[in-house]
Amino acid sequence: MSLPHGPRVIPFLHKLKWRGRFLEFLEYCVGRYGDIFTFRVIGSRPFVVVSHPQAIKEIFTAPAGYFDSGKANQAFRPLLGNNSLLLLDGIQHQQQRKLLLPPFHGEHLSKYGQIICGITQQEIQQWIVNRPFAIRPQVQAITLRIILEMIFGSQQEQSVKSLDRCLSELVDSFISPFWWRRFSFPQKKQQLDRLVYAQIRQRRQETACSTTDILNLLLSARDEAGVALTDEEIRDQIVTLIMAGYETTTTAVLWALYWAAKLPQVREKLDKELCNLSPNPAPSKIAQLPYLSAVCSETLRIYSITGFTFDRVVKVPLRIMGYQFEPGTVLSPCT
Repeated sequence: MSLPHGPRVIPFLHKLKWRGRFLEFLEYCVGRYGDIFTFRVIGSRPFVVVSHPQAIKEIFTAPAGYFDSGKANQAFRPLLGNNSLLLLDGIQHQQQRKLLLPPFHGEHLSKYGQIICGITQQEIQQWIVNRPFAIRPQVQAITLRIILEMIFGSQQEQSVKSLDRCLSELVDSFISPFWWRRFSFPQKKQQLDRLVYAQIRQRRQETACSTTDILNLLLSARDEAGVALTDEEIRDQIVTLIMAGYETTTTAVLWALYWAAKLPQVREKLDKELCNLSPNPAPSKIAQLPYLSAVCSETLRIYSITGFTFDRVVKVPLRIMGYQFEPGTVLSPCT
């Protein structure tokens, strides 16, 4: 099978350029080989990096039967677990997805909007005007509080602090380019599992619980045969939600704040639109503001929250922008 041209690198050079100078190396590859190139890593099969917008669109809009996504992303299994929706394909994926849909529809979304606004206002009220401070830890704290309350409901302060420390250290050890920092990953994962399983067990014991947080909805979910999710399945989906929403949301908000501060004309127009809102507006009204929506979309266009989307393994012969990809080819869309 003939793959697109791409760099052939020795292990040391790979580590230096791919991890240490990530964006620079990608730009070098695109400049030399084009928007679609093959990257070969010693010890694993090659994958095709796709950065052309039209090619990425064709991958995203292809019928579901053309790719396996879960199979291509098994590196995340130690963190997310065997039942994570992101690592499943076919019938298993459809079954788990159907059980996970209820928390993200209808009145639940409205409630989440209220949680987001409420927690954000509480945190911002503690900021001191005209005193510089590091914004990243503050946005991380807001993001984590929101995620945890949406999943677990009103939680104890100590639980938040424990999960906060654990998640930060876990993410750092998992994505660190320095191999020696990864030795702490199993310990941090066990700590996270203990905290999550403790929440699941406690909720199962609360027979009269009537909350509508995500954990309770998962506990009450049943498939067509009336079978409930196991503790392990619930744990895996909860960890997936936390990991998918924690750093990504933080990154998006930080870049939006950065650009609003860097471009005074944008900030002034945004302030004007927000000031025209009525007192205590519904979250849905805020989400419908046209200029705010444009700022959010442009932020994500300038700096994507992730460099790559999840890989896809080709299942049936596929032609994209003149390239013929055979079954087994790994495609890696790079936004």
